[in-house]
Amino acid sequence: MRSARLWAMLLANLALQPALADPAVDPARLARAIALTRTSVVAQIRNARVVPHWLPGRDIFWYQRDLEKGHDVLLVDAATGAKRPAFDTLALATALTAAAPGDAVDPLQ
Repeated sequence: MRSARLWAMLLANLALQPALADPAVDPARLARAIALTRTSVVAQIRNARVVPHWLPGRDIFWYQRDLEKGHDVLLVDAATGAKRPAFDTLALATALTAAAPGDAVDPLQ
């Protein structure tokens, strides 16, 4: 897998060499094209893979989902496909903040 990536990068580099030397190539367009390479696009994808944590003896698992600013935890019933939050993050953050005055807890962290 790693060698395939290296070959792809090498071939892309060789393919871009004439374009980089060509004064007719718009540098802004080239920069936008480079920004759409696989590595930069993959870095922007969240939750492409779920890592299930099964509850013992049940058809239910939980997983962590990344959000734009933080994360949350969901419970999934594998038999029905139903998803729901594992707990009320706002209520938990409020309770933790009340238990430790001066240390505000972000519900998404």
